[in-house]
Amino acid sequence: MYTLRHVVRSEPIDDALALRHARALLLEPLRGISLEGQYSALVEALASDTVLSTFRGDPRFERVIPEPEFRSHLHRVLAHLDAMRPWKEPVLRVLAPGTWRRSSADRVVGRLGRSILAVENRLHTHFVPEVGPDGERVEIALLRLRNGHDVALVGRRSPTEVVEVVTHDSGIPAADLMAELTAGSHFEPDEVEVLG
Repeated sequence: MYTLRHVVRSEPIDDALALRHARALLLEPLRGISLEGQYSALVEALASDTVLSTFRGDPRFERVIPEPEFRSHLHRVLAHLDAMRPWKEPVLRVLAPGTWRRSSADRVVGRLGRSILAVENRLHTHFVPEVGPDGERVEIALLRLRNGHDVALVGRRSPTEVVEVVTHDSGIPAADLMAELTAGSHFEPDEVEVLG
């Protein structure tokens, strides 16, 4: 809820904005929540007596939006989400940090030809610093692909910056995972290298 409120800055609160918000929820769902979970959260918020139009941030930077106008906007977002059913799983979803445990069985299935910062910008997320089992300092972002497989993007800054695609799954071919990773608009096939 507050994510939608936060992005309403100076744009007109009209049907075009509601459609953009609905598409964003489907194509780039919030980290750690399913598509149905996002929908249910909107329904639950609208059924509550909570004031939804006030963002919890610094009020000096907040645009004043009348509560009925913001609730109407959220109803339009829900209507657009309903019109888009059945929902397709997004090509990839960013998972919450901490859900990946590195192990000796991890397979490196690919390499991205982009810097850590470029990959963060593409995914609208941040890599989280971690110390590996061997004491190596890396940065990790976790993704769930549309086929249900989870992969970790493991970034190393030295000696040269590299982002590897790692999986726990030994049964799926590397080429299949990398094809799934490049099936959307985040990465082009010529930006990745299949390994293994």
